[in-house]
Amino acid sequence: MAFLALGPNVFSILPVTLQKITRETKSNWAAVPRFGGNVARQFTGHGEHTIKLEGLVFNSHFGGFDQYEALRATQLAATPVPLIGMSAGLVGLVYGLVVILSVSDTQEYLDPETGVGKKLGFDCEVAPFGGDGPLGGLFG
Repeated sequence: MAFLALGPNVFSILPVTLQKITRETKSNWAAVPRFGGNVARQFTGHGEHTIKLEGLVFNSHFGGFDQYEALRATQLAATPVPLIGMSAGLVGLVYGLVVILSVSDTQEYLDPETGVGKKLGFDCEVAPFGGDGPLGGLFG
């Protein structure tokens, strides 16, 4: 069963396993000095909204390195992609169009034949694409 789809990249139980999803939303509140009183705050708009995906690939047991590299290829294509989450009962949760800001990995227990880690931990950070129209999904 799939947990999340980021464009053409689908994360499920195996071989590319999501371990954690962290969402961060920011709001901008400017400090406004007041004569004879404490500083007040004025809302000036929303800041960056990001989602960080953290996962594992056990390449030597289940494969998945190619799927992880496909995620990096999606980032390098520099094109907005849909982010869709799945929940019980196959209900889709549409986050909207996102851009992949970063992809990083840490490889452990390097295979002497391939040079690829047998265990690969990865992080992927995405943010809403925005554009001129409504964001849609959970971002808009």
